[in-house]
Amino acid sequence: MIYSTYKNENAMTPWLRRTRPGFSFIEILVAVTIMGIMISVVVGAFQYLGRAKVTATESNLQSLKTALQMHYNDVGAYPATLQDLLIKPMNASKQYKGPYLEQEVMDGWKHPFEYNLNPKGSKRPFELFSWGPNGEGSPEEEHLSVWA
Repeated sequence: MIYSTYKNENAMTPWLRRTRPGFSFIEILVAVTIMGIMISVVVGAFQYLGRAKVTATESNLQSLKTALQMHYNDVGAYPATLQDLLIKPMNASKQYKGPYLEQEVMDGWKHPFEYNLNPKGSKRPFELFSWGPNGEGSPEEEHLSVWA
């Protein structure tokens, strides 16, 4: 009988041999970590978009407030509607120097702003606000607003 010291290269040592098919714990851990990182990036992007829409709405509210103040300074009264800032009304006085806006201004969610002219002598001459993402609501609900 001849004994050989030659090792069979195709034979695997017991610690390298897989006895069951499937993923190892390390492979699963790496996959879950990668998925967690991807989810956090997506959630962060959606939060940024939400904040951007709020910021755009606040900026547009200030622009409208400025246009309303310019109208008041020229004419001596606030306009009846926001359309009066875009187009000269039929009954406009000679002091009207508009248009005060180049185009209709929308909130960050592409909804029109709400504008209500309060009666003379009111603490606030007008109310200007956005209902937010859903575009509708009641006065008791929270919304973005600006007053004169």
